[in-house]
Amino acid sequence: MTRTSSRSSQTATALVDRAKQIISYRTAGYSWSDIRAELGISKQRCHQILQEANMQDALREATVQGKIVNAKRKLQPGDRFGNRVILRLASVEPELWLARCKCGLEQELRRDRLETTTECFECAIKARQTDYSGEVHHWWKVIEPAPQRPGQSRGFYWRCECLGCGKIYERQIGHVRSGRTKSCVHCKGKFEH
Repeated sequence: MTRTSSRSSQTATALVDRAKQIISYRTAGYSWSDIRAELGISKQRCHQILQEANMQDALREATVQGKIVNAKRKLQPGDRFGNRVILRLASVEPELWLARCKCGLEQELRRDRLETTTECFECAIKARQTDYSGEVHHWWKVIEPAPQRPGQSRGFYWRCECLGCGKIYERQIGHVRSGRTKSCVHCKGKFEH
């Protein structure tokens, strides 16, 4: 056996082992976000691994088994759902659980909400927000997101430094990136042609 065929068989074996690990987590009722936290693999990459190992049918069966396990599972303080930890039962009817997000926010949530979301709204927005820090557009250098303004979504305004005069301004990131705003009012005539 040659070296390359030995390596490819080792890679195939590792791939099948990883696929079996993913399936065991799904069978135990783990959500995709839990699997990502445990294994460091995205849902998309998990599906690629299972496809390469030709184990998609096993995933479907594991997912069904996992849903059955979750339906029968009793919640307890200390249980984790993604980035949330259950603190205690807040109400029996309707069934509400007090849970704390990784950011410290405590919320009373229904069971189905706990099982389908992994973090609070603010953390979800932060996770999806693009980081423009350090980008340079025309005469603006993007520094950091500005504090959220009333009525505006997070990330709408960013603190930007005018490279002409060095002053810091809060600008709409869409305008800075598109070139609609190329510099501050003091430097406008000096650099824009």
